[in-house]
Amino acid sequence: MVMGAKRVGDPSVYEAADLIREKCWLEDGSAFTPGETVWTRESFEELTRDFVGEPRNVGQALRREAPRADR
Repeated sequence: MVMGAKRVGDPSVYEAADLIREKCWLEDGSAFTPGETVWTRESFEELTRDFVGEPRNVGQALRREAPRADR
């Protein structure tokens, strides 16, 4: 695979990918909560405690946090 080569397709996909690359990878931020620090030591420790340490919580959290279609 050639890195950097773009396929012809929907421009919005490339715009989204550019946003994620810029905001998340280059600026160490978030595409979903611009201007907010997401990956702090505290949030990482919470993620590790609640999901890595307790894998059965993952499904429960996804059901609780996922947006419902009827909302």
